[in-house]
Amino acid sequence: MAASRAIRLRRAAPSVQSTSAVLGLAAARARKSPERLDYEAALEVQSAGQQELQERQMRRESMIDKSTLPSLSKYMRPGEKASEPLLAEDALTARQLPEQPDAGPSSVRMAARTAPKATNIPPLPPSSATPAKPSRKGKERALPPPLEAYDAAPPQSQPQTISKDNPAVSARALARAMARANARRKLPSLTDRPPAAVASLSSKPVGGAAGPRRNPVGVQLLSEHMHNQVFPGAPLPTPPDALLDISKWHLGQHGLSGDGAAVLPEISLDLPPLEGRNVRDHFHALGTYASEPYLSAAKEFAAAELPPIPQHWEMSRPGWTRYGRDGSVTPVENLDGETVVSFDVETLYKLSPYPVLATAATPNAWYSWLSPSIFDTPPEDEPPKREPWDKSTVDCYPHTLIPLFKNNGPAIVVSHNVGYDRARVAEEYALERTPTRFLDTLSLHVATRGITSVQRPAWMKHRKTRIEYESNTAESIAMLREHAEDTGDNWLSESLREYSTDDDTPGSNWEDTTSLNSLAEVAALHCGVKVDKSTRQRFADETVRHASQLRPELDKLLDYCAEDVKVTHDVYKVVLPLFLTSCPHPATFAGVLAMGNSFLPVDRSWVDYLRKAEAMYLELREEVRLALRSLADRLREAGPIANDPWHSQLDWSPKSARWADGASHKTKEAAPEAEVPAWYGPAAVDRTALLNNQSKRSLLPLLMRMRYRGYPVFYLTEHLWCFKAPIEDIPELIPLHGAPVELSPKDDRLADHLETSVFFRVVGPGTARRSQLLSKAGAKDVRSGLLTTEYPDILAAAVKGELDDKLDVLAKCAQDMLASGGENDWGSQLDWVPTVPGAAEKRKKEQAERGTWPKWYWDLTVPVTNKKVLAGELDLTMRKTVAPLLLRMQWHGYPLAYSKEHKWVYRVPLADVSNDPESSLYADKRVVLSDAGDKRLADDAYAYFRLPHKDGEGNSVGNPLSKAFLRALEKGELSSALATDSDKQLAEAASKAVNMNTLCSYWISSRERIMNQFVVYNGERGMILPKVITMGTVTRRAVEATWLTASNAKKNRVGSELKSMIRAPPGYAIVGADVDSEELWISSVMGDSQFGVHGATAIGWMTLEGTKSAGTDLHSKTATILKISRDAAKVFNYSRIYGAGKPHAIQLLLQGDGKLTRQAADQLATDLYKQTKGRKTFGPPDRHGTRYLWHGGSESYLFNTLESIALMDRPTTPALGCGVTRALRKSFLGLGNSYLPSRINWVVQSSGVDYLHLLITAMEYLIAKYDINARYLISVHDEVRYLATEEDKLRTALALQIANVWTRALFCYNLGFDDMPQGIAFFSAVDVDHVLRKETDMSCVTPSNPDAIAPGESLDIDALLIRCPSLGESRLPPLPRVDGGATPVNIFGNKMLASHQRYVTAQADTRTSPAKAWLVEQANRTWAGEIREQIPQHRAVL
Repeated sequence: MAASRAIRLRRAAPSVQSTSAVLGLAAARARKSPERLDYEAALEVQSAGQQELQERQMRRESMIDKSTLPSLSKYMRPGEKASEPLLAEDALTARQLPEQPDAGPSSVRMAARTAPKATNIPPLPPSSATPAKPSRKGKERALPPPLEAYDAAPPQSQPQTISKDNPAVSARALARAMARANARRKLPSLTDRPPAAVASLSSKPVGGAAGPRRNPVGVQLLSEHMHNQVFPGAPLPTPPDALLDISKWHLGQHGLSGDGAAVLPEISLDLPPLEGRNVRDHFHALGTYASEPYLSAAKEFAAAELPPIPQHWEMSRPGWTRYGRDGSVTPVENLDGETVVSFDVETLYKLSPYPVLATAATPNAWYSWLSPSIFDTPPEDEPPKREPWDKSTVDCYPHTLIPLFKNNGPAIVVSHNVGYDRARVAEEYALERTPTRFLDTLSLHVATRGITSVQRPAWMKHRKTRIEYESNTAESIAMLREHAEDTGDNWLSESLREYSTDDDTPGSNWEDTTSLNSLAEVAALHCGVKVDKSTRQRFADETVRHASQLRPELDKLLDYCAEDVKVTHDVYKVVLPLFLTSCPHPATFAGVLAMGNSFLPVDRSWVDYLRKAEAMYLELREEVRLALRSLADRLREAGPIANDPWHSQLDWSPKSARWADGASHKTKEAAPEAEVPAWYGPAAVDRTALLNNQSKRSLLPLLMRMRYRGYPVFYLTEHLWCFKAPIEDIPELIPLHGAPVELSPKDDRLADHLETSVFFRVVGPGTARRSQLLSKAGAKDVRSGLLTTEYPDILAAAVKGELDDKLDVLAKCAQDMLASGGENDWGSQLDWVPTVPGAAEKRKKEQAERGTWPKWYWDLTVPVTNKKVLAGELDLTMRKTVAPLLLRMQWHGYPLAYSKEHKWVYRVPLADVSNDPESSLYADKRVVLSDAGDKRLADDAYAYFRLPHKDGEGNSVGNPLSKAFLRALEKGELSSALATDSDKQLAEAASKAVNMNTLCSYWISSRERIMNQFVVYNGERGMILPKVITMGTVTRRAVEATWLTASNAKKNRVGSELKSMIRAPPGYAIVGADVDSEELWISSVMGDSQFGVHGATAIGWMTLEGTKSAGTDLHSKTATILKISRDAAKVFNYSRIYGAGKPHAIQLLLQGDGKLTRQAADQLATDLYKQTKGRKTFGPPDRHGTRYLWHGGSESYLFNTLESIALMDRPTTPALGCGVTRALRKSFLGLGNSYLPSRINWVVQSSGVDYLHLLITAMEYLIAKYDINARYLISVHDEVRYLATEEDKLRTALALQIANVWTRALFCYNLGFDDMPQGIAFFSAVDVDHVLRKETDMSCVTPSNPDAIAPGESLDIDALLIRCPSLGESRLPPLPRVDGGATPVNIFGNKMLASHQRYVTAQADTRTSPAKAWLVEQANRTWAGEIREQIPQHRAVL
């Protein structure tokens, strides 16, 4: 067919002199795919002009030493010669193509005439393996080898070659050669596609009278009316037809076809006109409008200098005081008149969330603010204790917000973690948004110099090593200085004075370019200053019971607060320019500002929610406690049962009972006068007992309320003297004291402290434990200020060994502790059991009468000091190790066992152990019990296997009743043997205990964060200002501990209705939408950009046109491969797109199916990745590493695109051109630690953040342009919500739809598309609701909320346009026109090049040979480029 067409063309075109040119025209007219023409005949399609161009290029490069270039020899058949390296890029460029808007068949034919290389046959690098054939100009040229030349296995027969003796080759002979070659192998071609896929190959969208506009792969596009508004002006160059051939063959290989694609009604909406020539200019104009005047003011503040911190503060009155540059001190009501301020707030957070003092600074003045509570008289009595859920502030504690601005214009507030400070500003609790915006230096740092959670351990190790090095260096210098002074060595002294231990040289590793997020760490990184945060502990001091106690220290505390303000400004001057350089688009800045104004309206139902959820939790917890108590009592009374797999693990050795059976377990109402706490008993008899060694070692430091580094000291059984610190101080203390210590079972009474605190040894890592604090060894810590107390005189005497003279003072310390009743950190460690001095003999007699208990039961009893458990009750919860044994828990019917070495395992009879590696009971997987504490488990008749851990094999399970095993409990994989016991009482007790774990799992994990929400009420209405970190991760995603992680309401989860407690005030509605498959679409459209056609890749087509019913959407395809549910498949798809590899997929499979073996999971994951990501083929290594290519999978194009961005020297997002943090930049990462999954994840998620910023920026513009009464509420990743008045709720919904159209359009435009699919242009629906929830029809019924919430309404674009056809009349004039600039990131360059076609072809093919050939070609280009750069240097030398 090709030959006959060539003959006819030659007769019709006498000016064409060569058979090769004629065949080239035939190929162009037939529009064959690259694979349809044999590579042996491919060179005949090249014109003589192309050959001359290549030869000229080769002559220019003849001076290059080709021995240094990589060769194809490793991919050739035996006996073949390696090809010459490819030195020049394809000659065809966009400028060489005819300037025609349509790249359809006629333009392709014209291109074939005018530009010989504009062919759809991608030539491989020339090879000398095939005999040369003289051209018509008499020059020898080599034919490229056939594609099989790159296969690993040798071919069955050699291809037919062309003899030198027969220079004249007819078209018929070439056609026969092509037919024979194609018969030998199956090459990709259009005939391989499903019939429906063989549509018109033209790249022009089709539509009109025949139906909606569709592109060549069947994706429905915007209507003509919408398209002309969104993509005005001249069209972008259309992709060559060769790319469409490859796309359609690729889609057919994955069973995808345009037949049956959904037909959506065309939308003809009149959009607001673009504010520019195109959508790129449009968004630049919108970003400039939304970010000003704040952006200009922010830049000016970064260049400004603050006045000096005042030497003296006004401390005699509450409110604001201004300190001018001229020394004036003036009381002011607020900061009106200032445009940008650096701001910091301090609170007595253990008393009240309201502020107690604040400072602020501007280029003009300093300001200080004091709470009125500081000047109040403290009450005589402590406020009464309240219910845990009652978080209302007591009047005697601080309860005043800060008036920052009142009648001010636009202003910016700068702070570190500014969301915390914003929540203390009075004006922010109004429904109407103020003109004040908040800028967070923490967010600016994270976006430019932050690190991922994966990098954190390596960074911590690096910092520890650096600190040790600096410490050793400092010690060495100190020794040298001492030596110089002793010897009088002036030269050495002068050298040491010039020497600096601070290395000012910027680090070349990523560890040296980043830090953690605290102000101290960030200041050290960016400014090289050390921030002293020790004063902060005063605001957390439990001895401060009223704000007035701070009055004598106000000068020091205001200095501390002001220093934070100054340091924050110093950091701001560095990080703002970094951020604006990394994220230059004004829409990014505008989006960040808007997100900093989030708010959540509530009403009095919030208090009811807390009360009901907490009450139900406490009720269920009590039921579980009673159920477990019943099981424990019955087991104790029954005694050990022979060969019982659970009870045999308990320690049945006798211990003296704490009380007699049948005795009352209630606390005594009043103790006799003679009774004293047990710790005071010896001193009550003889005061000198306070001076004995036992008291010095473990009692006196507690009576003296000693602190180490400002933290209260604790005496732990295993670690001896330690101190308790808040969790947030861990990063600062680890380098000094090593990792936090774990509590031993004997210290279980202190377990409650672990909810908010950790324990460190008072000594450094690698140092012996400290058994005494009051000794001469502690003198050094006393002198250095590390060890402090409220009784400094006693401490000084103790370290000198002179305590005998302080007996009276010690006795007073003991009396003070008695008066406190143990209500502090020190007293809680003492034994408060009432005892009669000298009654030890009486107690022994009573103990003998009470009898004994088994030790496991005795260990569950608690001292009277435990305030959460009544005296005489058991401290028995689901977290105790004994709980699963009492409940007789089993895994797939096998009893659980607790191993000291391996934690929770399950016992299997040897008869059930399998030799099949595919079995979960494979013999090689059993654990070996080598610990001495596991002797009671040893039994030759059984084997033990680890419980499956969520983090994969080899990890030990600490608690089988934890949240990680909820699914296993619901599926019955983990169950209680008692649940089916014939004893109904036992069965009921076991069921209650297990069910409570499921019901309360959400509330247990979230209750502290939820109950500590800072709610400010104004009458019946209240408001929460969530402490959002607008860019809290390196991907610039927002972070907030409660609301951005809140789950949806579930029927079997107490308190899970949390989100529905956010309620619109009367007259308002919550309007919002979820971006449909946001990050999946972003990823897939990046892959489609290789073709310039929406849906050209399998993943792109499935995202746009795949349906659940037909099983052609991505989640259905994955579910079929893995044999799991479609919902479960979503987790695999998103984690894979975020860069997770096969090990993560194996881990997810093992978590989802406890019976699945690792081998079976590995095979499923392998199949999944083979069909999705495809094969991974490596090319020749070079100095940059080894290139590779994904090919043959449905997502190969996607991952090659994502990785091509991630591996750039300075990766940027395609939409807004935002750069990656330096810790993930290629130039700072070593070859062995590239963190590629994190970088791929950055490309996807950071683009998703771009999407959100663009959407918010467009909404800011539309709200202002059409005077819509709405404001930004909150966003959760791909969800965005606004609060609008009832009158404007539909206009807000329509504005969201228009903003979405523009946002999608910018993504498309910047990726090389000038059209957009209809299916993704609009939100599938916009929700108009009166509460915050995922879906408007969710009833939000939970165990704590039995009443269903009335549904809202969900409007698609058609229903919305019926009720609100337009936004109304514009109130803004056209914006100033700005140039949007070039595309933020050019991923693939010119798609018209034949090299790009070869690249696309290699990705579609499942065989390795095309991928290897392309990789070798790229390696040759790299080497040639490097050598070409060296030519001028060599010429200069010559």
